[in-house]
Amino acid sequence: MCIRLVRAAALALSSVLFLGTFLGVTSAHAVEISAYEIRSPLGVTLVKPSDLNSSQPGTLQIGFANNFGADALVDIESYGVGLRFDSISATREDGAFKYGDKIEVASRVFSLVARKRWAIDDWRYLAAIGTVGVYNPSVVNRRAVGVPWVQYTSKDTKAFSVGAEGGWTWDPFLVALEAGYQYLVMKSLETDKGTPLLNGAGAPVNVDFSGPYLKVILGLRF
Repeated sequence: MCIRLVRAAALALSSVLFLGTFLGVTSAHAVEISAYEIRSPLGVTLVKPSDLNSSQPGTLQIGFANNFGADALVDIESYGVGLRFDSISATREDGAFKYGDKIEVASRVFSLVARKRWAIDDWRYLAAIGTVGVYNPSVVNRRAVGVPWVQYTSKDTKAFSVGAEGGWTWDPFLVALEAGYQYLVMKSLETDKGTPLLNGAGAPVNVDFSGPYLKVILGLRF
């Protein structure tokens, strides 16, 4: 119940960010682009995909995912809109075998971004940021001892995030930290032949990569 409330609150905050961004932009008397940003975020997400982990041996349990990507933002006064690409992945393997058990989970999330930015001074700033995934191809690759790789592709992946950002700018360079909550769930995982990924109880697996995240952002602002 607590997790559901957090997700609902995160989705509501994301919606408010988007609504506030567009209302702020459209209500301005003269729309003027104040800055462009090109950024490269790099970070980690704490995840607990219990449905997936329950069907895997202890050596293949996943507890975090790596996250890197790229942002392109346009600031209109204090509001920003743009696009974000996230590559979110985790790999675990049994080191006892050169060709032993191994699992790979990967999601490529293409999102719309909205941001509200507050300048502290000429160098520092704070911001609230939200994203909504619009195209999210995701796969789970699984290999067992003596068995070739099997790829399961998600037919239904949903993603969004809300976070806070703080950074420094030295024209044109930008360094920032972003922390928040990411919702990412991969459902309907099947092979190209329609074979579903099942857990130990024989039910379809939903891979839940939701959790808190932290990113370091390097970029240019001009």
